[in-house]
Amino acid sequence: MTEFFKNLGLVCGALGLVIGTLYSIRKFWRALFPIKIKPETTITFTEQIHDSINAVVTNRSEDVIYITECYAQETQPLSRTIIGHLRHPFLRPSRYPCLWWGAVRFKLLNEHQLKLEPGETVQFKHQLKFNNPLSYFSEHEFKVIVKLSTGRIIVSHRLDVPDRWHIFFVRNNA
Repeated sequence: MTEFFKNLGLVCGALGLVIGTLYSIRKFWRALFPIKIKPETTITFTEQIHDSINAVVTNRSEDVIYITECYAQETQPLSRTIIGHLRHPFLRPSRYPCLWWGAVRFKLLNEHQLKLEPGETVQFKHQLKFNNPLSYFSEHEFKVIVKLSTGRIIVSHRLDVPDRWHIFFVRNNA
């Protein structure tokens, strides 16, 4: 009978260890990536409603998060960035943004600061008005970047720019 309780104690201890480990990994992962960013594009074919860049931001952490800045910025393709680093291996670190990012940036957050409760989802939107040739994209991809009040910067995955938002598409159709 004592052997039964000994084995039951080992099984319960092992089960508690596995559950504790999974909880710790989950907590570490949510601390590492506190928010989830999902970039989107909306294309309309009417004159009244403009195309837009959207971002759905979800707070995955268990703490309240304050977003101070959210914007979409064009980014250079990864292959061109790697080739740029290989061509100029001793480039100053202050010049790295020139290799990674393009010039066009669209602000998605119009407030000074936004409070996100745990588990809350918010959608940001910027309507594009291409009344100036400098407002078109020159690169083929963009990312959404969110800055938190703690100073942390979280970047989304790359999303392709639609052809009609690209400067070469406008120049070829003019």
